[in-house]
Amino acid sequence: MVKIDPQTNQDYENKNWQRPKSYKRLRRNDPTPPTLADRAGREEEIRLARKARVKEAEGEIKKHLAVFFGGETEQDQDRIKRYINWVKNSLQLGEVPLNLENCQEIKIDCFTSSVKAGGQQRQKSHTAVRVTHLPTNIFSQNQDERFADSNKKAAIETLAQKLEAHLELWRTIKRNSLTPVNIEERTSCLIRKSN
Repeated sequence: MVKIDPQTNQDYENKNWQRPKSYKRLRRNDPTPPTLADRAGREEEIRLARKARVKEAEGEIKKHLAVFFGGETEQDQDRIKRYINWVKNSLQLGEVPLNLENCQEIKIDCFTSSVKAGGQQRQKSHTAVRVTHLPTNIFSQNQDERFADSNKKAAIETLAQKLEAHLELWRTIKRNSLTPVNIEERTSCLIRKSN
């Protein structure tokens, strides 16, 4: 085995190392620039991909709205208006506005955890928590912890993630739509399609 003497072999510590003169950067070996037909094909491909993203996001929102809005009652119309206002405000702010003190926005229910094995050790108090966001009717529940406060914190965090995911669907529609998006018209169109 050969021993390396650190005084004679200083290449490892040379901080001013430069690449050899023979080193060339790799270049793309495409001799011809793209033609107009290639560009048109690429633009069409991008347009179709954007339409597919919008259609997928609309499908997810349509599923949510089908469960949320049942009929054409006055109460449903108020809920639709609140939903549209929430979407508009959230898109303008760029984040999910979640006000826990507002009783018209958040509903918190406590209930007994589902019955599990355990006999006398079974939990009999109301420590499971369901948090519902009233404008969107998106809810989250947690019953993993023994205390209602920790279940409430976990449910609120999960609710915030679900609301952010729902808002991201609207951002996708707004970003990838080929025409300007009118949220009121798009929502009413999705509700009609879901019924």
